[in-house]
Amino acid sequence: MPNMEGTRRLTSRMDEHDTEQAIDEELEKLSVNLSDMGSDSDADIEEDFTASNVKLENDLPDSVLAYFKASSNRMNTFEQLILEDLDDLETMCNEMFRPNQHTDLLNELGSNFDEDPLKLKERIMSEIEEQVGPPCETHDSNGDGDDTEYDTHKDSERQFMFEWRRLEERLRKEEEQRLAELKAEREQCLNSAREEEEKKRRRSEQLKEEVMRTEAMNQFEYLKPVAGDGEMSQRLQLEMVEQQTTLADSSSEGADQTIRRTDSGGEASFRGSTAGRREEIQGTVHCRSHEDTGSFQRDSGASLEQKRAD
Repeated sequence: MPNMEGTRRLTSRMDEHDTEQAIDEELEKLSVNLSDMGSDSDADIEEDFTASNVKLENDLPDSVLAYFKASSNRMNTFEQLILEDLDDLETMCNEMFRPNQHTDLLNELGSNFDEDPLKLKERIMSEIEEQVGPPCETHDSNGDGDDTEYDTHKDSERQFMFEWRRLEERLRKEEEQRLAELKAEREQCLNSAREEEEKKRRRSEQLKEEVMRTEAMNQFEYLKPVAGDGEMSQRLQLEMVEQQTTLADSSSEGADQTIRRTDSGGEASFRGSTAGRREEIQGTVHCRSHEDTGSFQRDSGASLEQKRAD
């Protein structure tokens, strides 16, 4: 296989050498014929040239003719691709620098702001001039039309970006202001709720103190008639103190439970439950007072009978 491949290469090289030699000979013949026909007419020269080309084509091998034809087709293809690229580039440039596009952008921007596009353009230009100064000349008065369109496109793009940033900044500030207002409103609601809770707590404490004072006064009124001697009075005072302590604890628990359950009618429920407890305690104290009084009377009667017997 390697010998066959080498033979093929050698044969192809020999064919190429023979082809080049044949081309050189034909060119020499053609040059000789042209020098001999210096005095002939143009028609004779054209006929001889055509005949020479036909003869040359007949004398050349088919492989050489196919190579020439393929090379010619390749060159034509390259030229066509280059021309197409140039056409595409020109079309793209025309679309890029189309003035209608800037007009559409200005119209759309004007519709968003409910303003005339021309007035909007003048206003934007005046604002830009105030911030960055008057625009400088970017091209010569005798410059090309493409440069003018390009500069117009860049100016419009800068104007659009400037207005876009302005709009974003304004929307951002409005959003921050709205969030700040919501936060302040929320803080106000929380403070109001805290104040209401504090008022409820104070009212509850005041009610507790009032109930304790009222019950203490009632117990004192009930216990006052039966305070005969010192020992009985001391014992009754101790019981009164114990009853006040128990009453304070029970009143505190009952008041807390009643305030948690009710909101609008809490005070009425608390007073009702406190009144019930107060009547119950008063009844108990009254019974104890009567029992103590009876026992005191029994003891006194027994002592008197003992004295009489003695």
